[in-house]
Amino acid sequence: MLDLVVEQTQNSGDLRVGIDLLKRAALSAERDARKSITRTDICGAYEVSRYLHLSYTVKTLKDEERQILKALAGISQQEKKMNAGEVYKALHEQVGVGYTRFYEIIKKMDAMRLVNLQYRDGKGRTRVITLRYEPEKVLEYMK
Repeated sequence: MLDLVVEQTQNSGDLRVGIDLLKRAALSAERDARKSITRTDICGAYEVSRYLHLSYTVKTLKDEERQILKALAGISQQEKKMNAGEVYKALHEQVGVGYTRFYEIIKKMDAMRLVNLQYRDGKGRTRVITLRYEPEKVLEYMK
């Protein structure tokens, strides 16, 4: 069972998820009056624990950052990869941030592990943005 916990912790990339996963799985086993944790306990706990980082991180964002993340989630529902320049053009009027501030926010979200920011070969330094979480979950935790 420990290997499964380690594997799911590595998949999330966040040790806090592993700690929370162990706690929730142990509570589940206790609730059922069992002395050992089963695979079902771990898998059930992972469904909640894997969004722990998203839940806490979204709460720390400023209003304009929340607006951009919400817009990214909306766009991501239609497209898997988003060109940063095209996203900026689409959001410029809606959010009201300038070019430099938009890219600072995107870099911050990359550092906070909310999005992946990768450079694409081609004209200039085109950045491709992908969400690290399912867009539906991002929108759910934004409420």
